[in-house]
Amino acid sequence: MSDYDLIVIGGGSGGLVAAVGAAHLGARVALVEKKALGGDCLFTGCVPSKALIASARFAADVRRASDFGFAQTSLQFSGDNFASITARYCQVNVKNK
Repeated sequence: MSDYDLIVIGGGSGGLVAAVGAAHLGARVALVEKKALGGDCLFTGCVPSKALIASARFAADVRRASDFGFAQTSLQFSGDNFASITARYCQVNVKNK
């Protein structure tokens, strides 16, 4: 059986930082994660939220086109469906893996 100086339970953002930091200091570290590394922040929290916020900011800027000297234009979802916005998040998330 192997001996570890530290066992980190959870491979979310906090667990990853703790495991990597301890390993850089010379500790023998075991990281235990039952799902994919990255945790809630990567898959359901921070990253998806930022992708949705970026889309919302873009839409707000387009609505203010005339304030920037552009002709006013209409803005609609691709395929007239909000799913196009969530599909964008999936594309962004896959690129970051």
